[in-house]
Amino acid sequence: MGHRTLKRVPLDFQGPLNKVWEGYINPYPGPLTCNLCDGSGYNTATKQIADDFYSFEDRSRAWHDKITQDEVQALVDKDHLMDFTHTWKQGEGLKRREDGYIPTAEEVNACQHRGGLGGHDTISRFILIEARAKRLGVFGKCPVCNDEGTLPHPNEAIRKLHEEWMEYEPPTGAGYQLWETCTEGSPVSPVFASAEDLAYWCAENATIFADEKTSRENWLKMFVGEEDLDTGSLLAMQPGFIGALANAPK
Repeated sequence: MGHRTLKRVPLDFQGPLNKVWEGYINPYPGPLTCNLCDGSGYNTATKQIADDFYSFEDRSRAWHDKITQDEVQALVDKDHLMDFTHTWKQGEGLKRREDGYIPTAEEVNACQHRGGLGGHDTISRFILIEARAKRLGVFGKCPVCNDEGTLPHPNEAIRKLHEEWMEYEPPTGAGYQLWETCTEGSPVSPVFASAEDLAYWCAENATIFADEKTSRENWLKMFVGEEDLDTGSLLAMQPGFIGALANAPK
Protein backbone atom coordinates (compact mmCIF):
# COMPACT_ATOMS: atom_id res chain seq x y z
CA MET A 1 0.00 0.00 0.00
CA GLY A 2 2.20 2.78 -1.30
CA HIS A 3 2.62 5.77 1.03
CA ARG A 4 -0.16 4.57 3.36
CA THR A 5 0.12 2.51 6.50
CA LEU A 6 -2.02 1.22 9.34
CA LYS A 7 -1.38 2.19 12.94
CA ARG A 8 -2.99 0.83 16.08
CA VAL A 9 -3.74 3.71 18.41
CA PRO A 10 -6.01 4.29 21.44
CA LEU A 11 -9.67 4.71 20.57
CA ASP A 12 -9.56 8.22 22.04
CA PHE A 13 -6.33 9.20 20.23
CA GLN A 14 -6.53 12.89 19.30
CA GLY A 15 -3.54 13.38 16.99
CA PRO A 16 -4.41 16.16 14.48
CA LEU A 17 -5.33 14.84 11.05
CA ASN A 18 -3.01 15.66 8.14
CA LYS A 19 -0.39 17.06 10.50
CA VAL A 20 2.94 15.32 11.00
CA TRP A 21 2.97 13.48 14.31
CA GLU A 22 4.93 15.48 16.88
CA GLY A 23 7.08 12.48 17.71
CA TYR A 24 8.56 12.54 14.20
CA ILE A 25 9.75 16.17 14.28
CA ASN A 26 12.74 17.29 16.29
CA PRO A 27 11.52 20.40 18.15
CA TYR A 28 15.03 21.71 18.67
CA PRO A 29 16.69 23.59 15.80
CA GLY A 30 19.62 21.83 14.20
CA PRO A 31 22.58 23.13 12.19
CA LEU A 32 22.10 26.52 10.52
CA THR A 33 22.46 27.13 6.80
CA CYS A 34 25.75 28.82 5.97
CA ASN A 35 24.98 32.38 4.87
CA LEU A 36 28.08 32.78 2.72
CA CYS A 37 27.47 29.80 0.42
CA ASP A 38 23.70 29.55 0.97
CA GLY A 39 24.11 25.89 1.85
CA SER A 40 25.94 24.90 -1.33
CA GLY A 41 29.32 24.29 0.30
CA TYR A 42 31.07 26.11 -2.57
CA ASN A 43 33.31 29.14 -2.52
CA THR A 44 31.86 32.30 -4.04
CA ALA A 45 33.17 31.75 -7.58
CA THR A 46 32.08 28.11 -7.73
CA LYS A 47 28.68 28.98 -6.30
CA GLN A 48 28.18 31.51 -9.10
CA ILE A 49 28.91 28.79 -11.65
CA ALA A 50 26.42 26.52 -9.88
CA ASP A 51 23.75 29.24 -9.74
CA ASP A 52 24.21 29.92 -13.44
CA PHE A 53 23.74 26.28 -14.46
CA TYR A 54 20.01 26.78 -15.07
CA SER A 55 19.84 30.46 -14.08
CA PHE A 56 16.07 30.76 -14.02
CA GLU A 57 16.26 34.46 -13.18
CA ASP A 58 18.54 35.33 -16.12
CA ARG A 59 18.37 32.67 -18.84
CA SER A 60 21.19 34.34 -20.76
CA ARG A 61 23.60 33.08 -18.11
CA ALA A 62 22.37 29.46 -18.21
CA TRP A 63 24.88 26.89 -19.47
CA HIS A 64 23.18 23.53 -18.87
CA ASP A 65 22.84 23.20 -22.65
CA LYS A 66 26.16 24.89 -23.45
CA ILE A 67 28.65 22.49 -21.93
CA THR A 68 32.11 22.04 -23.44
CA GLN A 69 33.90 18.94 -24.68
CA ASP A 70 36.03 18.59 -21.56
CA GLU A 71 32.81 18.68 -19.53
CA VAL A 72 31.34 15.95 -21.73
CA GLN A 73 34.46 13.90 -21.01
CA ALA A 74 34.01 14.47 -17.28
CA LEU A 75 30.49 13.02 -17.52
CA VAL A 76 31.66 10.03 -19.56
CA ASP A 77 34.48 9.35 -17.09
CA LYS A 78 31.84 9.08 -14.34
CA ASP A 79 29.67 6.69 -16.41
CA HIS A 80 27.10 9.29 -17.37
CA LEU A 81 25.68 9.93 -20.87
CA MET A 82 25.12 6.19 -21.36
CA ASP A 83 22.45 6.96 -23.95
CA PHE A 84 25.36 7.90 -26.19
CA THR A 85 28.15 5.62 -24.98
CA HIS A 86 26.39 2.31 -24.32
CA THR A 87 24.20 -0.14 -26.21
CA TRP A 88 21.79 -2.77 -24.96
CA LYS A 89 22.78 -6.41 -25.49
CA GLN A 90 20.31 -9.21 -24.95
CA GLY A 91 21.21 -11.14 -21.84
CA GLU A 92 24.00 -8.73 -20.93
CA GLY A 93 22.25 -5.42 -20.40
CA LEU A 94 23.98 -2.11 -21.06
CA LYS A 95 27.45 -2.48 -22.50
CA ARG A 96 30.05 0.12 -23.50
CA ARG A 97 30.13 0.60 -27.24
CA GLU A 98 32.99 -1.35 -28.79
CA ASP A 99 34.18 1.70 -30.70
CA GLY A 100 34.58 3.65 -27.45
CA TYR A 101 32.34 6.40 -28.79
CA ILE A 102 32.28 9.72 -26.96
CA PRO A 103 29.58 12.19 -28.02
CA THR A 104 30.41 15.71 -29.05
CA ALA A 105 29.41 18.66 -26.92
CA GLU A 106 27.12 19.75 -29.75
CA GLU A 107 25.24 16.43 -29.63
CA VAL A 108 24.80 16.53 -25.86
CA ASN A 109 23.75 20.18 -25.83
CA ALA A 110 21.23 19.67 -28.63
CA CYS A 111 19.72 16.70 -26.81
CA GLN A 112 19.62 18.61 -23.51
CA HIS A 113 18.07 21.66 -25.19
CA ARG A 114 15.17 19.68 -26.62
CA GLY A 115 14.70 17.66 -23.42
CA GLY A 116 15.97 14.39 -24.86
CA LEU A 117 18.10 13.70 -21.79
CA GLY A 118 15.29 14.51 -19.44
CA GLY A 119 17.55 17.21 -17.99
CA HIS A 120 20.92 16.65 -16.35
CA ASP A 121 20.34 14.90 -13.03
CA THR A 122 21.71 16.19 -9.73
CA ILE A 123 24.88 14.12 -9.91
CA SER A 124 25.58 15.20 -13.50
CA ARG A 125 25.12 18.81 -12.43
CA PHE A 126 27.69 18.42 -9.65
CA ILE A 127 30.15 16.81 -12.07
CA LEU A 128 29.72 19.61 -14.58
CA ILE A 129 30.04 22.38 -11.99
CA GLU A 130 33.28 20.89 -10.66
CA ALA A 131 34.70 20.37 -14.15
CA ARG A 132 33.98 23.96 -15.23
CA ALA A 133 35.20 25.51 -11.99
CA LYS A 134 38.44 23.51 -12.13
CA ARG A 135 39.05 24.48 -15.74
CA LEU A 136 38.60 28.13 -14.78
CA GLY A 137 40.87 27.66 -11.77
CA VAL A 138 38.27 28.73 -9.20
CA PHE A 139 36.97 25.48 -7.76
CA GLY A 140 36.95 25.39 -4.01
CA LYS A 141 35.07 24.91 -0.77
CA CYS A 142 33.28 27.56 1.22
CA PRO A 143 35.86 29.03 3.63
CA VAL A 144 33.27 29.37 6.39
CA CYS A 145 31.55 25.97 6.46
CA ASN A 146 34.27 23.98 4.65
CA ASP A 147 31.91 22.32 2.16
CA GLU A 148 29.34 21.36 4.82
CA GLY A 149 26.71 23.89 3.79
CA THR A 150 25.71 24.25 7.43
CA LEU A 151 27.16 25.50 10.69
CA PRO A 152 26.57 24.14 14.22
CA HIS A 153 23.91 25.93 16.19
CA PRO A 154 25.66 28.63 18.23
CA ASN A 155 23.79 27.72 21.41
CA GLU A 156 25.50 24.69 22.92
CA ALA A 157 22.49 23.73 25.06
CA ILE A 158 20.14 23.72 22.06
CA ARG A 159 22.71 21.86 20.01
CA LYS A 160 22.89 19.17 22.69
CA LEU A 161 19.10 18.90 22.89
CA HIS A 162 18.86 18.51 19.11
CA GLU A 163 21.51 15.80 19.01
CA GLU A 164 20.03 13.82 21.91
CA TRP A 165 16.37 14.00 20.82
CA MET A 166 14.91 10.70 19.61
CA GLU A 167 11.73 10.27 17.60
CA TYR A 168 8.87 8.29 19.08
CA GLU A 169 5.75 6.57 17.81
CA PRO A 170 2.19 7.49 18.82
CA PRO A 171 0.74 5.42 21.68
CA THR A 172 -0.60 2.00 20.80
CA GLY A 173 -4.13 0.87 21.51
CA ALA A 174 -7.19 -0.98 20.26
CA GLY A 175 -8.09 1.55 17.53
CA TYR A 176 -7.37 1.39 13.80
CA GLN A 177 -6.15 4.48 11.93
CA LEU A 178 -4.79 5.13 8.45
CA TRP A 179 -1.59 7.19 8.20
CA GLU A 180 0.23 8.64 5.21
CA THR A 181 3.99 8.16 4.81
CA CYS A 182 4.62 10.70 2.03
CA THR A 183 5.85 13.05 4.77
CA GLU A 184 7.44 11.97 8.03
CA GLY A 185 4.02 10.49 8.81
CA SER A 186 0.60 11.81 9.80
CA PRO A 187 -2.89 10.40 10.54
CA VAL A 188 -5.39 10.82 7.71
CA SER A 189 -8.48 9.02 9.03
CA PRO A 190 -10.58 8.98 12.17
CA VAL A 191 -9.84 6.19 14.67
CA PHE A 192 -12.12 3.17 14.28
CA ALA A 193 -12.87 0.26 16.57
CA SER A 194 -12.32 -2.38 13.89
CA ALA A 195 -10.36 -2.95 10.69
CA GLU A 196 -13.67 -3.49 8.89
CA ASP A 197 -14.97 -0.05 9.88
CA LEU A 198 -11.74 1.61 8.78
CA ALA A 199 -11.88 -0.27 5.46
CA TYR A 200 -15.42 1.05 4.85
CA TRP A 201 -14.23 4.60 5.51
CA CYS A 202 -11.13 4.22 3.32
CA ALA A 203 -13.10 2.92 0.33
CA GLU A 204 -14.98 6.23 0.19
CA ASN A 205 -12.47 8.70 1.56
CA ALA A 206 -8.89 7.48 1.04
CA THR A 207 -6.53 6.68 -1.80
CA ILE A 208 -3.80 4.07 -2.01
CA PHE A 209 -1.63 6.41 -4.09
CA ALA A 210 -2.24 9.85 -5.61
CA ASP A 211 -5.91 9.78 -6.72
CA GLU A 212 -6.16 6.00 -6.98
CA LYS A 213 -8.86 4.40 -4.85
CA THR A 214 -9.61 0.77 -4.11
CA SER A 215 -12.45 -1.33 -2.69
CA ARG A 216 -13.34 -2.01 0.91
CA GLU A 217 -12.32 -5.64 0.38
CA ASN A 218 -8.83 -4.65 -0.80
CA TRP A 219 -8.37 -2.24 2.08
CA LEU A 220 -9.32 -4.97 4.53
CA LYS A 221 -6.88 -7.41 2.95
CA MET A 222 -4.12 -4.87 3.47
CA PHE A 223 -5.15 -4.25 7.05
CA VAL A 224 -5.17 -7.94 8.02
CA GLY A 225 -1.92 -8.74 6.24
CA GLU A 226 -3.16 -10.58 3.14
CA GLU A 227 -1.70 -7.79 0.98
CA ASP A 228 1.47 -5.78 1.58
CA LEU A 229 1.36 -2.48 3.42
CA ASP A 230 3.83 0.28 2.74
CA THR A 231 7.39 -1.10 2.93
CA GLY A 232 8.15 1.43 5.64
CA SER A 233 5.63 -0.25 7.93
CA LEU A 234 6.59 -2.66 10.66
CA LEU A 235 4.64 -5.80 9.80
CA ALA A 236 3.89 -7.44 13.15
CA MET A 237 1.19 -9.45 14.85
CA GLN A 238 0.18 -9.24 18.48
CA PRO A 239 -2.48 -11.12 20.45
CA GLY A 240 -5.79 -9.34 20.04
CA PHE A 241 -4.43 -7.04 17.31
CA ILE A 242 -5.50 -7.67 13.73
CA GLY A 243 -3.14 -6.95 10.86
CA ALA A 244 0.04 -5.05 10.27
CA LEU A 245 1.18 -2.65 12.95
CA ALA A 246 3.25 0.34 11.93
CA ASN A 247 3.80 1.43 15.52
CA ALA A 248 4.09 -1.85 17.40
CA PRO A 249 5.86 -1.45 20.75
CA LYS A 250 9.44 -2.69 20.70
